[in-house]
Amino acid sequence: MWDHLVIGGGISGLSAAHEARFRGESVSILEASPRAGGVIQTLELDDPQTGHHFLLETGPHTFAASAHRLIELAHQVGLTPQAVSAVAKKRYVAKNGRLHAVPMDPLSFLTTPLLSLAGKAYLLGEPFRAPIATAPDDPSVSSWITHRLGGDVLDWLVAPFLSGIYAGDPEHLGARSIFASLLDWEDSQGSLAKGAFDALKKKRKTMSRSAKSASSTQLLGFPQGMQTFIDALVKELPSHTLNVNTKVDRIEKSGQGYKVWLDSGESRSGTSLSIAVPAPEAARLLSPMLPEASLLTEIPYAPVALLHVAVPNHLLRQPLDGFGFLVPHQEKTPLLGCIWASALFSTRSTSRSFADQATPSRSSQALLSCFVGGMRNRETLSWTDAELMTAIKPALARYHGVVNDNAFQLLKVIRWPSAIPQYIPGHRSRMRALVSTMADQLPNLTLRGNYGFGIALHACLEPMAL
Repeated sequence: MWDHLVIGGGISGLSAAHEARFRGESVSILEASPRAGGVIQTLELDDPQTGHHFLLETGPHTFAASAHRLIELAHQVGLTPQAVSAVAKKRYVAKNGRLHAVPMDPLSFLTTPLLSLAGKAYLLGEPFRAPIATAPDDPSVSSWITHRLGGDVLDWLVAPFLSGIYAGDPEHLGARSIFASLLDWEDSQGSLAKGAFDALKKKRKTMSRSAKSASSTQLLGFPQGMQTFIDALVKELPSHTLNVNTKVDRIEKSGQGYKVWLDSGESRSGTSLSIAVPAPEAARLLSPMLPEASLLTEIPYAPVALLHVAVPNHLLRQPLDGFGFLVPHQEKTPLLGCIWASALFSTRSTSRSFADQATPSRSSQALLSCFVGGMRNRETLSWTDAELMTAIKPALARYHGVVNDNAFQLLKVIRWPSAIPQYIPGHRSRMRALVSTMADQLPNLTLRGNYGFGIALHACLEPMAL
């Protein structure tokens, strides 16, 4: 009999296991795949043609400095996350074949070419615009943003953001599920501008000087890749804790705890249970005990292909002076966006050759992590590697100012058929109802993952709770 059973050995499951061990509990992790970490993995690749060594992320590259639980967990396993390059504060959005910096303050909103004069005028009227009286509790992002901030803001700022973060379509994402704080501001203050001003005043009163300093650090990560974090989490576990290649068949309530039956016919019993698997698998396991859990099968997932691409730095007319760029749907390319990976950490692309080190301006290789697909381009995941690269090379050349698009070399393609859960209208209220029902009927059983109340990495570390 174990104190705590964990189904799923990704970052959510590993976090649950470490929390249980910190409480002094015995833990067993049941992971169906051959390795822990889920979508988080760092691959190493050597290019014999250029003599370069690349570190390729298969999942998230970085996390926010405000992810306190994640940072605390890293410290517990002996790691200190490092700040990425200062240039990562800058982001770009593509428009008409060129990259434009995302406006980050009121003045830049007035001068940005991303918004038309009419769009800027509409945006300035936001504090005086009343909410739609007949709007549903969770309207689509598209309808709510269009009313609140205008069509230009939707098309050239919000929609690209949603493509980059959720790989989603604003027509089919719930505003209250995505922008809960903003809708709360509208509800309480009548406008986003008034809500933001009030929140800023409260923050300044409560935030200490050290906290202000910490919050100014844009993004954190691990120079040798996110795999560093997974390896450290696994290493800290007793050898018998992690069980890979172990698929769960079903779950049953057993006395004051739970019995987990494996495909092999064996069973494990535990006083408490964490389910840290994607929504469809969680629905399969939970529905026999809790029919309401079948709603998890209704959560759509966006497919995404990640293409790691190298290009000689000296050919780039567009400086890699930011985190990367996002591509609006209006640009007519399946490319959703691109992370300038080698600009975040120099370790992502390094030369093995002493001669290359002597002349980095002409021999160094930039590493680009390019995202393709999403809800608006679902068919792209069935394309071959060559077809994917052919489809995005013209856009990469155009946005980076490269004359010959053959300069871009495909290193690796990673396909995630079910990459990112989509928070469709009503998602938040449905998940709150499910979590509440679980608390009543299935004590000591929690859900973890990115399909609940946040897709950011730090949200995956917390149990879903009201």
